[in-house]
Amino acid sequence: MLAQYLLLWSPQLWPLLTFDPGVLDGPLQSRFGRERVALENFVAGLPAVQRLLAQYR
Repeated sequence: MLAQYLLLWSPQLWPLLTFDPGVLDGPLQSRFGRERVALENFVAGLPAVQRLLAQYR
């Protein structure tokens, strides 16, 4: 649960993760590709959220 919380709010930890779709078969690999794009978009927006929340401390 702590790891999930840290990943949710910290853009610094995401580059430390690696994802290997090589162990997945065709349909799951396709789904992984779509979900990876969604995760990358989420991570790209984290710095903006962090800046916004820093104003309300």
